[in-house]
Amino acid sequence: MKKLFFVSLWCLGTLLAEGQQNVLLFKLKDEISPKTWHFTQKAFQKAKSINAVAIIIEMNTYGGLLDEADSIRTTLLNSQIPVYVYINNNAASAGALISLACDSIYMNPGSTIGAASVVNQSGELLPDKYQSYMRAIMRSTATQNNRRGDIAEGMVDGNIVVDSINKKGQVITFTAEEAIKYGYCEAKLNSVQEVLERTQLTKCTIIEFEPTTLDQFLGFLRAPFLSGLLILLILGGIYFEFQHPGALFPIGVSMIAALLYFAPNYLEGLAANWEIIVFFIGLALIILEIFVIPGFGVAGISGIIFMISSLILALVNNNYFNFDYVGKSSLNLALAVVSLSFIGSIILLLILSRFIVSENFFEKIAHTQTLADSKLSNSILHRESVLNCKGITITELKPQGKVEINGNMFNAVSSGEFIDARTEVMVYKENAMMIWVKTV
Repeated sequence: MKKLFFVSLWCLGTLLAEGQQNVLLFKLKDEISPKTWHFTQKAFQKAKSINAVAIIIEMNTYGGLLDEADSIRTTLLNSQIPVYVYINNNAASAGALISLACDSIYMNPGSTIGAASVVNQSGELLPDKYQSYMRAIMRSTATQNNRRGDIAEGMVDGNIVVDSINKKGQVITFTAEEAIKYGYCEAKLNSVQEVLERTQLTKCTIIEFEPTTLDQFLGFLRAPFLSGLLILLILGGIYFEFQHPGALFPIGVSMIAALLYFAPNYLEGLAANWEIIVFFIGLALIILEIFVIPGFGVAGISGIIFMISSLILALVNNNYFNFDYVGKSSLNLALAVVSLSFIGSIILLLILSRFIVSENFFEKIAHTQTLADSKLSNSILHRESVLNCKGITITELKPQGKVEINGNMFNAVSSGEFIDARTEVMVYKENAMMIWVKTV
C-alpha cells in the first residue's frame, strides 16, 4: 500500500512536469565576441535541458566579430526550438545578422536595426571582399526567413539602392516603424512580457539564462587583450628562468599563465590535447638547445615554431590541420594576438632584463649562492665575450650551476660531467643566455 502511494506520487509529478511549459530568456547585450558565442551555446543547451517551447533573445548590441555572429546565426537557423528576438535598443551590424536569423523580430518603439557594413576596430570600412561576404550571408539569412534579400544587402552596402528606402552611399537602418513597413519586424512592443502575450506564451514559466561565475571567468580569460598578456607571461617566465636557473618563481608564473591560457580554450573545445602537447614539445626542444646542444640551431628554431603554432591553434576551431570551419577574422585575430604578443615580449624582455639583471632580483628569490661584489652577467647584451676565459665554479655544476669569471657571475653548464664547487674551468662555447665550461 505504501509502495503504491509513492508510485502514484511519482506518476503525478511526472504528469505535472510534462504539462509545464518553459520559455528561455537569453539577454544579448554585449559586443559579439567569443564570450557571446560561448554563452549562446550554453543558453541553447539549457533550453534543451528544460524542454523550452521557445527562446526569446533580448538584444541590445552595436555588433562585434563576424565569425562569432555567423556561428550564432547558424545555431539560430538550425534550431528546432522557435527563436524570437526582442530588440530593446540596438541591433546593429552583427546584431542585425543575428536578428534576421530569428523566426520573429519584435522591436521597442525607440529601437533600430541595420548598419551591417564590415569595419575594422577604427570604424573604417574593410575591402569589398569582406562586404561581399557579409552581403551574401545577410541576403541568404533574410530570404530563409521570408524577408527581402535586397534590403538585407542594402544594410551592408550603401551602393545598393533599394526602392526609395535609401539614397546611394547610405546603408539601410530601420526604425521600428520602418522595419514593420518592410517586413523586418512583426510588431512594436514595450517589453518581453508583451512578446509573450503576442506569441501566446503567457502561461509558460520564464527561465532566464544567467552565465555561471565560471562561465564569466572563462569568457574573461579568452579576451584577446588578456590572451596576449598571458602569452607575455608565459614567454617571460621561461626566459627569466633560463637566465636565473633555480629561481622557480619565473617558471611558476609561466606555468600558471599557460594554464590560464589553455584551460578556457580547452574547455570550449578549441584547444585539443595534441595542441597543448605540441607547446610542451616546443618548450622541451628549446631547453635541449640551451642546455645540451651548444649554439642555436634546428632544435631551438623548431621549438619556437612549435610553441607559436600551439598558441595560435589553441585559439581557433580547427580540426587538426583542417581550417574549413575557421573564419578568416578568427584566424587573423589569433595570428595577430600571438604574433604581436611574441614581438612585444621580446621588446619588453630586453628592457626588463637589463633592470632585473642589475638588481639580482631572481637571485634574491632563489637564495642562490652569490658573490658580494659580483654581478650576474649572462646576457650577451650586457657583457663582452668570455670565450676561452678561465674562471672558478661558485656552485656545483650538475651539469648546470654558477661560475665566476673576472669578478662577474655567470650561469654555466658543463660538457656533461659533474664539476665540484671551487674548481677552475674554462669557457669553450657561449650563446646569448649561457656559457659552456670544462675543467682546466
